[in-house]
Amino acid sequence: MSRLNFAVMAIVAILVTFTQPVQAQNFTKTVRDAVIASVKEKTGRTLVINGELSFSMQPSPQMSATQVVLSNPEGFGDTAFITMDQIDITFDFGSALIGNFNINGFVMEKPVINLLVDKSGANNWTFGAKALQAGVFEISNGVVKYSNAQNATEYEFADVNLKISAASQSDPLEITGAVNWKGEKMTLASSFTTLELLNKGEDARIDIKLVSKQFSADFSGNLLQQKSSLKLTKAKLQADGMTAIGNVTYKYGKKRPYIFANFKLDRLNLTRYLGIGSRKAAGWSKQKIDFSRLLSLDGEFNLSVDVVQYDKIKTGAATLTAKLKRGVLKVNMPRLALYSGTAKLKLSVDGRKPRAAVAFSGNIRNVKTLSFLLDAADIRKISGRANIGFNLAAGGRSQYAFMQTLRGSTDFNFRKGALLGVNIGRILRSIKKGKTSGFARGGKTPFGTFRAKFRFRKGVGTNKNLRMSGGEVLITGGGKVRMPPRTLSFRVNPSLVGKSGISVLGINVPIIITGPWANPQVYPDLPGFLDAPEIALKGLATVGKSGIKGVVGVVETVTSPIGNIIKAPFKKLF
Repeated sequence: MSRLNFAVMAIVAILVTFTQPVQAQNFTKTVRDAVIASVKEKTGRTLVINGELSFSMQPSPQMSATQVVLSNPEGFGDTAFITMDQIDITFDFGSALIGNFNINGFVMEKPVINLLVDKSGANNWTFGAKALQAGVFEISNGVVKYSNAQNATEYEFADVNLKISAASQSDPLEITGAVNWKGEKMTLASSFTTLELLNKGEDARIDIKLVSKQFSADFSGNLLQQKSSLKLTKAKLQADGMTAIGNVTYKYGKKRPYIFANFKLDRLNLTRYLGIGSRKAAGWSKQKIDFSRLLSLDGEFNLSVDVVQYDKIKTGAATLTAKLKRGVLKVNMPRLALYSGTAKLKLSVDGRKPRAAVAFSGNIRNVKTLSFLLDAADIRKISGRANIGFNLAAGGRSQYAFMQTLRGSTDFNFRKGALLGVNIGRILRSIKKGKTSGFARGGKTPFGTFRAKFRFRKGVGTNKNLRMSGGEVLITGGGKVRMPPRTLSFRVNPSLVGKSGISVLGINVPIIITGPWANPQVYPDLPGFLDAPEIALKGLATVGKSGIKGVVGVVETVTSPIGNIIKAPFKKLF
């Protein structure tokens, strides 16, 4: 419309609307009927205006209506699709004068929008292609409620402020604004390729950026909407420092939405989503983990990842397949590069009840022990290479609960390494010389093989077959590992051996290993040694005059009435 024609029409509008009351009333009724008819034609819904209508020519032709209700489609009950305090509609004034009401845009003030999915999977927000038209459409201070009758899930977004705009059918559709979800503000900036392509049901390019205090993501791809599904091809997702490229299919006609995804990721950081346990000896995280989200959809996911990270643990390349059905998630990682070794892992999570059931099994081969245990549990006491097998299960709502209920078995097999922070051979040689206190800290105890199997029950792992050999010290014994407090208590029997593996000391002095597993105490159990003084005397017969003299004095003490009292100070030699 030229500026001259627009000016003429504006003058006519003013004359018609404000100088002739009868004609103004007729015009108001005409506009009301035209708006209702236009909405019915484009959406199939009924628009009810319970309040007043008013008109303005500044800054452009505009109609305002209060107390407005837009109905739901049939089958969704009496709840309105949208109720709003006020709507301001801009329109082509010239066309309206001849009965053709074309909406250029609107602003909904304080709307409440109810998004519903019924038990059959049908939704109430599909309007059809005619509803997509050029213009500027805004939601101001709104509330969006989502309710799914299939899985009894409900969400609510508050403080919804969105702007939806497209200059023409051949221009991109853009959506920008912000919403508040669970007390956290999220901003949105998105763009879809032309309305024309969307209206035709053809592929449309989509770009979305979401930002919140806790989350930031960029998402793009080619979107194709079909009867009961959305397909996104050549998709690219960037979130939390991760980049994923692949394809996604979202089917919403089922009892639960179904997602099939095939992605390649440069990295997958699980720390943000699973949380971490405390690094202190006090225990693991007691923060509740919500597994109920597993009930909200079904799906199948195929992923290849360059790096997987959880807390300080970092892996190499991995392949992963996951299936989620009726609240049960099953994950399979057939190959994972791990600390210069490899791993095969399986995980299942049953989230159908608040107290989730978790099972974890797999095999780890040839990993660098020191680096792996340091990152996994702050354990710095063993080096070498390791093979580890495990089949574990637990239940609960937090990491602490999982550790407290841990059950199953593990098999540790270390080789060509050393126990760090203690030289057991040096301690045994000192005892051979008659020394009973002041043992030096530090050093290491080399071994060729070191194996221990554990059986876990209620968070306590019991071992009865620990064996370390292949160095100057042979160690056998057993003990327990307690998971929630991260402590251990072992009693082992070391002895010095020659190259042939035969004992060269002739004495067995038990060693106690106890305390936090990150920094346990290690000391000889001399009271235990003194429980059998006659064996000790026989073993020390070749030690030397001073050694025998010292032991004889000790034996005399033990056989005295107060011997048991004197034993106690030897329990903690350093």
